[in-house]
Amino acid sequence: MTTKQPVSRVSSGLPWWLWLAAILATVAVLIVILIRLQPEDPAQIYTEALAALKANDSERFPDLLQKLRRYDAYADHVVYLEATKAAASSRDPLALEMLETIRGNQQLQADVLRQMGTSLAKVGRYQDAIQAYQDAIAAAPDQASDTQMLLAQMYYGIGALVLAEQVLDESIAKDADNTAALSYRGTIRTDLGNYEAALEDFRTVMSSAGQRATASPQTLSSYAVCLLETGGDDQEAVTALLNEQSSAISDVVLKGRLSIAAGRLEELRQEAEVPESVGGGLNPILKLRLNMEDKEFALAEQTFAEAILSSPRDPDLFKTGCELFRENKKEDLLKIAEANLQQITKLREEVAAAVKQAGDDYQDVSARIEVAGLMRELGRFGDAERWLRIAVALDPEQKHIDEFRKVGETFYQGILPLVPFPEGSLPQPKAAAPADPLTAVEGSAAESSPESPKTEEPKTEEPKSESPGDAPASEGAAENK
Repeated sequence: MTTKQPVSRVSSGLPWWLWLAAILATVAVLIVILIRLQPEDPAQIYTEALAALKANDSERFPDLLQKLRRYDAYADHVVYLEATKAAASSRDPLALEMLETIRGNQQLQADVLRQMGTSLAKVGRYQDAIQAYQDAIAAAPDQASDTQMLLAQMYYGIGALVLAEQVLDESIAKDADNTAALSYRGTIRTDLGNYEAALEDFRTVMSSAGQRATASPQTLSSYAVCLLETGGDDQEAVTALLNEQSSAISDVVLKGRLSIAAGRLEELRQEAEVPESVGGGLNPILKLRLNMEDKEFALAEQTFAEAILSSPRDPDLFKTGCELFRENKKEDLLKIAEANLQQITKLREEVAAAVKQAGDDYQDVSARIEVAGLMRELGRFGDAERWLRIAVALDPEQKHIDEFRKVGETFYQGILPLVPFPEGSLPQPKAAAPADPLTAVEGSAAESSPESPKTEEPKTEEPKSESPGDAPASEGAAENK
């Protein structure tokens, strides 16, 4: 017969472990009460609220803002946070009204002026935005690089590339390791056609695999353009870019040209074997280059005839065409290809000069209209539309309406080679695949009724390379340079 061991008890008759649990619970409650009774640091609350706002944390931000309201000394900070929130919600006029009330707060002055500059730019008050940014730099020289980046982005967004470069020059002169400024200046220099100088910036930014891994798609695309435009001879850099960041480059022609420069033709051959009906096939310009590498010169003439339909003013197309007709000993066609290349080169020089002229004056609407027209002549329609939208946004009173009408008369017309080939001198292009009956009507409607240039304010964020309409002035560089 077993006997039960007596449970340890205290004098009250309760088990000892129950008393211990009660004591621990009491201690925990007291700790919580003491923590809540301790005064909170409003500076810490403000820092956390600002971080929550930047992270778009819709749950924490209202709670932190409510806590901050308890401190009268931080009333202006609350207004600043609310104004910044309004600006982030595209309510910039309200944000500006709120910011104006706290402009005199010395502690917040630089932040307030910086936010005012951003909101003023978004509502099209560029001269006031420039002054606000400059005042912010003077108020907090130690934060100048952040403000200078915003000012450069604003200039870039309205086509003032030269002014944007000058701002970044000042920033980099104070901090030669500012990778954000170097990347952005490299992109701007690419747009201005200063490929060697741009490549110097990009080499600093791309000096390690880690830096390449964090580079933006726009930076990578501009870097790729510079590598190709300066000869494409840096095999190590081209190969590293392809191996590490190929997926971040959305321009298939640019990516294909990198593959050619790296001697990786097998990848293009494999892509060319995929039927077009399932989304395969090569761009005609890449296909032409592949034909030349494989010494299929008869097939190359057929491909050239196809490529000229979609890219009648692409310099690389005519460079390869010159090589082709020289190989095939067709002097007449060679002269025409050379004449086209000369005309395209001249037109590119005119574009570069016009972009530079517009880039030195953020208010010159006529210069931007001229750039738009020249971009169209070069076949860079995405760039042309972007510059035209900038011009429209800079002319709210429509003082240049006659210039807009003049460029609009031919803006959406197709283009042909600058020096035409005689009829029958090139092989007949292959017939295009029959249109999908489910999409044919939609496609034809889109082509026959092009959308008019939009009149929204130019964006001041870093341009993205994925969308032609939002691309910087170098959009089309991979296709048309």
